[in-house]
Amino acid sequence: MIEKLLFEKINLKTFTKIGSLCLLVSAFQFFNAQIVYKDVIPDFTTTISSFGSATDVYAIDFNNDNIAEYNFRWDGFAGDWFMHMTYATNNTLALKGTATNPFGGRFLLPLQANAVIDNNLLWGVSDPEPFIGESTTDANFQGLGDRYIGVRFKIGANTYYGWVLVNFSNTNTLTIKSFAYNTTANQSILAGQTTLLETKEVEGKNEALIFPNPATSEVTVSEKSSYVTFYEVSGRKIMEANVEDNKIINVNNLQDGVYIVNIKTKDGRTTSTKLMKNSKTIKN
Repeated sequence: MIEKLLFEKINLKTFTKIGSLCLLVSAFQFFNAQIVYKDVIPDFTTTISSFGSATDVYAIDFNNDNIAEYNFRWDGFAGDWFMHMTYATNNTLALKGTATNPFGGRFLLPLQANAVIDNNLLWGVSDPEPFIGESTTDANFQGLGDRYIGVRFKIGANTYYGWVLVNFSNTNTLTIKSFAYNTTANQSILAGQTTLLETKEVEGKNEALIFPNPATSEVTVSEKSSYVTFYEVSGRKIMEANVEDNKIINVNNLQDGVYIVNIKTKDGRTTSTKLMKNSKTIKN
């Protein structure tokens, strides 16, 4: 009986360790090819002229099937100028609100890095196509520096989320820098996210951002006054928490697996790290 119990205890520990290893392996296999990213090299630029127009300025083809999901166009009329983002049928863009210019065009939402791009944004299109900026009502992206355009588009019957990084200067030059999308249908992406394993170390800090890791029931965040968001590896947001001085977050409700944790501090710094949740503790 003692031998049988000992055998069962050893096998339980073995199976637990093997299960944890399989969880890690399957999670890291799942990471592969989840974000498709293209860096535009060199950056593409186009400048609005005082009198003229340009269509099909630069095609955004997320899945390299030679069918553009989005493009750009501009017009210049004796001092007035208009920079649009165009779209294929059934594709939409993240909008700033319901306001329009005198011609009925709506305005794109300038997103900063790490903004969540998902169904919670205001999605739509307009005729004329939504503006990156224009001179009659709202210069919008102009002079803001690098900003992201949120996109939601169809490939076949499936819907995908992505982003396009642009810079619209005070001299009416649009620079297109890069773009990416989450290959898992209906799953979110962070603005600027290029891989599901992307992490950014906190400058000047050597300690872990979040611990223990792996976690069982709760974690401690090393940054005070933080806003913490948990994402599945697919990019879907699943939990948020405001962290004050105690810095402890209960993760009992998270299923076992690997997560991306986005940490934003009060001073505006944002960083991300990986967290493994494993509720099965292993005793020697």
